Amino acid sequence: LTKDVHTVVVGADYDDSRLILTSLAGPVLHIMGSSAVSKINSDSEQWALYANDSMVIGRWSITPGIRYDYNSKSGSFLSPSFGGTYRIGERTILRGSISRRFTTPPLGYFSGNYFSLAPNPSLIPEAIWSYQAGFESSSIPYVWTKVSLFTHKLHDILTTTDTGPPLYNNIIINSGKSTRRGIEVEA
Repeated sequence: LTKDVHTVVVGADYDDSRLILTSLAGPVLHIMGSSAVSKINSDSEQWALYANDSMVIGRWSITPGIRYDYNSKSGSFLSPSFGGTYRIGERTILRGSISRRFTTPPLGYFSGNYFSLAPNPSLIPEAIWSYQAGFESSSIPYVWTKVSLFTHKLHDILTTTDTGPPLYNNIIINSGKSTRRGIEVEA
């Protein structure tokens, strides 16, 4: 068995994104009321702070974490996480985790594109609570196996809907919930 270990990781991320789009409309779109040229110039600033701790105490390994993300278009998001493993034997472990995650909408969804996508500046990230449990083993010579059960609960899912006349553009909105369950087997 391993010796007791304690490791802390602290960090930050930064991203500055820009979308520049020029669209030209042909005669069919002119008949529907579109202008000849559509220009979009949009930007987004994103940054994050995070900290994770890993503690190995005898047969146990525990990993709590926290992450704070800020996006100038969609606001802020807090992502806690907690995971752990228990070593059953020399080559087999049980593991489980709970975490909150998110998916930020692409910059184009906020600013749109005049011919096919209407802008929606009020979008928020899709939120995901993830629960996982499983085991890993290399007890059989030359074979490593891993089995994971998972449940992902999604909220504020990004959905496409039609804006209707006069241009019948699509718009992306936050709508609905979904639960995804499954099993993964690796060897």
